[in-house]
Amino acid sequence: MSGVRQLAAIALRSLLWRRWASLSIVVTALVAVAAASLGPLWAYAAEDSLVADELESASVATRTLTVTSQANVLASGSSPTSRPSH
Repeated sequence: MSGVRQLAAIALRSLLWRRWASLSIVVTALVAVAAASLGPLWAYAAEDSLVADELESASVATRTLTVTSQANVLASGSSPTSRPSH
């Protein structure tokens, strides 16, 4: 166990000896992690804002979606009662 304590003491002394270099590395790493995690969140928020602005300025006719369907028509376009020709 004394070997682990000795290594920890050496690591701590080396960090304190070069405290400004160590601090700058930690700050740089924190900024990089913050940018990597907040960048995509900001991009999604900006995209949502643009979509909301566009929908807000659009007329009702532009925002309306109409769905129509024909009864008794298969996806191929023929009715279910018609027989295929061979």
